[in-house]
Amino acid sequence: MTGRALKKALLLVWAFWTVWAGPSASAATLPEIEFYGNLPEGCGGEPRTVSLESYRDLWATLETEDPNFPAQGPGTYRGVYLGSLLDELGVAADTQITVLAEDHYVLAMPRLMFSKMKAFLAFERDGNPISPLKGGPLKIVFPKESEADPAAYIWYVKAFWIGEDCGSSVQVVDTSGRAATFTFPSSQKELFLKRIPTTVPKGYRAGWDPLPVLSEVRGLLLRDVLGGNPSGVHFVEFVPLVGKSLHLPWEVAERIPILLVNIWDGRPVPVAFGGPVWVLLPTGEYRELLQWVGEAPAFFFLKAVRLHP
Repeated sequence: MTGRALKKALLLVWAFWTVWAGPSASAATLPEIEFYGNLPEGCGGEPRTVSLESYRDLWATLETEDPNFPAQGPGTYRGVYLGSLLDELGVAADTQITVLAEDHYVLAMPRLMFSKMKAFLAFERDGNPISPLKGGPLKIVFPKESEADPAAYIWYVKAFWIGEDCGSSVQVVDTSGRAATFTFPSSQKELFLKRIPTTVPKGYRAGWDPLPVLSEVRGLLLRDVLGGNPSGVHFVEFVPLVGKSLHLPWEVAERIPILLVNIWDGRPVPVAFGGPVWVLLPTGEYRELLQWVGEAPAFFFLKAVRLHP
């Protein structure tokens, strides 16, 4: 074989390998996912971070389409079947699973339903990373024969919550950077009660009762969680489990009765409905809040309250 022929043969081998293996298998770093809740190692506040790079033996492909992008048509997705990944992580078959997206959309179903519907966590389509414009870098799709509701296709996947709540607590970080965990009282009699129009994050929830028009929520005022009115604070940051933080000037936050909600209709707030803790923003009564939070009456999935000097 001549040098030119050998070079051509090697190029053909390289091209075949590139097409077969796909670009993300060798080059791009895959997004990481955070797992919260009732994990096999315990129910702690800090998440378990998982990289799909560590589960290459679970990688598979799925020919399907996202009904939310009909013009895109079918394609070949690469990723992992959620049932297989949850098996590897030791998640029991009867566990409730809630998927959290960057934009606070939720997908909540029993673990068995994810497996039965062959939910597929995809990071690649037709050999390319999934663009954020198409719901990436991580999204959940389903085989067409599963007949999944289009609302169950969830984009911008960032985290999973395993099981039910792990108790009601938030991290409080003071102006010097010191962090402490605040745990809500176990007695609901110590909490403020408000009756409000039911407010929950957008999403798809299977196996839950229909939402009531009105709900009773309980919680504590922000100033009580902070232990009074701390000095030297310029603004307060509400940090969620996923997505962007909410920032409020302290002069606004200390004056307005902002309620941190941990009880919904007599029970701990399920993560599928914005829990374990969420922030009730009284935008109807205090219109000055609108310039900071828009029309949103709530900020969900609260993880921490951070004070900035």
